[in-house]
Amino acid sequence: MLLRGSGPWLVVVGNCNDPAREEEFNRWYDSVHVPDVVGTPGVVNAQRYTCVHQRYGKGQYLAVYELDTHDFKKLDEDLRAMREGEAARGQYTTLLSAPLNGIYAPIGAEQKSARAARSTPKALLVVFANCKDPARDAEFNRWYDTVHIPNVLQARGLLTARRYTCVHQRHGKGQYLAIYELDIEDAQQFERDMQAMSKEEAARGQRTDLIEVAVSGVYRPLGKRQGRGGR
Repeated sequence: MLLRGSGPWLVVVGNCNDPAREEEFNRWYDSVHVPDVVGTPGVVNAQRYTCVHQRYGKGQYLAVYELDTHDFKKLDEDLRAMREGEAARGQYTTLLSAPLNGIYAPIGAEQKSARAARSTPKALLVVFANCKDPARDAEFNRWYDTVHIPNVLQARGLLTARRYTCVHQRHGKGQYLAIYELDIEDAQQFERDMQAMSKEEAARGQRTDLIEVAVSGVYRPLGKRQGRGGR
């Protein structure tokens, strides 16, 4: 369930503008939009997720597309042409808003908790974050990798963690992305555990004033992965 391989990935945080038309929105996304995006040169496959517990910001849905291109300017042009084609066919929708949309590549190695080998992931904790002070970016990343992630992985239900950096921002601002695999049943209990972890981190003087969280939530897969070329 966690993103594997060297990437890059196009990651889109999306919301439905009209809750009364959410079924229509998801039908369009799954049967029209995702196939159109996957049919775009440079896009390999897609997996959608739905937010079951929003922590920060607003990210009702998440779409992750695996890419096999590093020509992001050309990809932008092809995606724009794809959207224009949808509009010309009368298949575009005004229901989608995408406040955060970028291309991400992994940084550092995957970190695992002691439970990872004996548990099956059921959901993802997704965190889009920014460093408030660009001059202290190295300090921020050192804290995230060597202090924060090891602390988070001590919480119940946390299995693995991996961080990503934005190599091409398309909309919004999400400099870094952290994805954690979870084996949890109760999102509210998970939130209480995360709050307790955060308090312990602060009590040990291990918090930082550099982190700015844009969107964070617990996501579960929505439908099956769609892909091309047998992948």
